[in-house]
Amino acid sequence: MGSVDTFIKYFKESLSCSTCQESGINALSNAFFRDFVEFTPLVIQELQTYATPGMFSRFYTRLADLKYLIVFDEDINKYWFAMRAYSGALSKLENVENIHEIKSVFNYYIEKYGERRVLASEHWFEHKRWLFLDSLKTVDSLESLREFTERQRMELQDQLNHFEAALILFIQHLKYTLETDL
Repeated sequence: MGSVDTFIKYFKESLSCSTCQESGINALSNAFFRDFVEFTPLVIQELQTYATPGMFSRFYTRLADLKYLIVFDEDINKYWFAMRAYSGALSKLENVENIHEIKSVFNYYIEKYGERRVLASEHWFEHKRWLFLDSLKTVDSLESLREFTERQRMELQDQLNHFEAALILFIQHLKYTLETDL
C-alpha cells in the first residue's frame, strides 16, 4: 500500500466507531483532507519565514506540527528529522553571547551524541551531524559564529526545500487518489 493510501486509511480508521454513520465519517474525512491540502502549504510558507537567524526556535517549534506525517513518507521523514536537528541546534546558538557559550553548546551535543560518531560513515544523517559538530568545534569568535550560522541556515533551507518538494508530491498524490476514489 502506498504512503498516501496508508495516510487515507489511517485517518478514516481513526474516525470509525460502531455507532458512527458512514456519511458522517465521509464528511469529516473530506473536510480533513480538504484542510490538509489547503493549509499544509501555508505551514511550509511559515517555516520559510522562520528559516532565518533569530527565528530558528520558532522554526523548531512550528515544525513539530508536521511530525505526524513522518510515518507516511520516507522522504518527508528524512527531511523532517534533518530540519528538526538543524533548527534545534541553531536555536541553541541564537542567543550565544561569548565563546564559552559556543563551547557549552558543542559540549552538550558531544555528551549527547559522542558515541554515535562511528556511524558518520554509515548513515547520511549521522554524517551531517558530524559535519555540523566538527565545523562548530572550529568556531572561535562571534564573527565566525555568524558565518557558521549562515552556512547552517543555508543547509536548513536546503532541507526545507527538499521537504517541501516531497510534501507537494504527497499532496498531489493525495488529491489524485481522492478524486479517483469518488
